[in-house]
Amino acid sequence: MKVGIYIDRMDLRGGAQRVVSNLCHGWVHRGWKVHLLVVSGDTAAFPVSAEVKQHVLAARHKRRGLLGLWDNWQHVRALGRVVRAEQLEAVLAVSAVANIHLAQADLPAHVVRVGSEHSYPAHFPLPFYKEWFRGRAYPQLDAIVTPTREAADYLAQSYPGARTQGIPNWLTWPLPKSDGSANASFSRPGRRTFLACGRFDKLKGFSRLIAMFDGLKERLPNWDLVIVGDGEDRELLEAQVAQAKLEDRVFFPGWVADMESAFRSADVFVFPSVSEGFALVLAEAMACGLPCVSYDCKVGPSEIIRDGVDGVLVPVGDETAFAATMQRLAGADAERSRLAAACPEILDRLSEDVIHPLWAQVLGRKR
Repeated sequence: MKVGIYIDRMDLRGGAQRVVSNLCHGWVHRGWKVHLLVVSGDTAAFPVSAEVKQHVLAARHKRRGLLGLWDNWQHVRALGRVVRAEQLEAVLAVSAVANIHLAQADLPAHVVRVGSEHSYPAHFPLPFYKEWFRGRAYPQLDAIVTPTREAADYLAQSYPGARTQGIPNWLTWPLPKSDGSANASFSRPGRRTFLACGRFDKLKGFSRLIAMFDGLKERLPNWDLVIVGDGEDRELLEAQVAQAKLEDRVFFPGWVADMESAFRSADVFVFPSVSEGFALVLAEAMACGLPCVSYDCKVGPSEIIRDGVDGVLVPVGDETAFAATMQRLAGADAERSRLAAACPEILDRLSEDVIHPLWAQVLGRKR
């Protein structure tokens, strides 16, 4: 199959970019001819196979205001030109705006058009004019894919006539390495580690996680907290740690190239995010045998973690319960070992062999 993936940017360290990287790797491995159509941006933040043919559609990022409308139209036209020139059989768009572009593009009738959303739409409402376009675009696409059944059901109810399907993100195994810090091991002699990972923004809940750890520091004197990642809130989080005098207990190593080693060096993965599209990092941690504590947020964690079997789900926003779970697992070696033993079963549930046929079906079928 000759398939294109259309995304705004690949130079960001986001969940959608990570998923696109995995899809490129898997589809090339399956013998597909894969084209990556990027609107703009620099080198991809996650590895992309050299066998993927890459196209950059614009020399600059989209502008704001009326100039942005003009840019959008140019992107739609460029998308159509590449699809026709490369004779693609199917195109997967990534993000609501990219889905709208795909619906508007002038493509041959046989090309399968599949949109996708990688966040929970109810938590990220579009401006009214973009919502107007989305409401008209989605029923025109051959399918809309989300990583969870819950999000797919939401879109089906919100956009009558849209054909939606939940396809989980698969796990690329072994975990790929990317650009980042060379130091992937955080264990210190005689100490244990809570590990978290993600963009430093409000939705990921790292400020509240630091506050919870601050409340546990006296009861868990041999435990540290490591938060892998970066983002706009880094200075705020560092200031919070300094104010709490936790510099010798809470660490920010930045982005890490070898996350498998990072997961294996930790003892418990903590995930205080209040909104997700799938939470692939949870599955990656579990694949490395690392038990997880997560808020049961919309959407994703409840379709990854089997509560009490390979991790623990906590009601969203219940910081008391989250901290209590951290404390309980920290003091229960046997329970951590039991959860850890079941974690790698996620590799069977989210293997490429299980998930790929779902993509082959949806990308090979017109409405």
